[in-house]
Amino acid sequence: MVKEVLKDWNLQVNESKTEFSTVYLANQSDRDSNGQPLANNEPWRSNKTLESVLCTEKDIQRRRILADLAFKKFEKVWLKGKRISLERKLRLYDAQVTSVQLYNSNSWSP
Repeated sequence: MVKEVLKDWNLQVNESKTEFSTVYLANQSDRDSNGQPLANNEPWRSNKTLESVLCTEKDIQRRRILADLAFKKFEKVWLKGKRISLERKLRLYDAQVTSVQLYNSNSWSP
């Protein structure tokens, strides 16, 4: 079905590389094989596509961790870079931290 829809826009799909994920919301009574509740912990929530986790909450949490790591990489610049102007530090911050945190944020749901 996707192949036909995208063909209308002159786009091609490599079906051998296509991955499918079933997205569903478990009921409060649903349990996994270990007896743990499935609600808000469905397996699809951990699937990664194009470097984003399908679950918005988990993706935001992951992005925060990655942005924190990016910030810590430049800790000497932020805290001890006395010869670097504030304007340059802010430009570096936007490029190195903000971009990591907001990557693919347009796909997050409310």
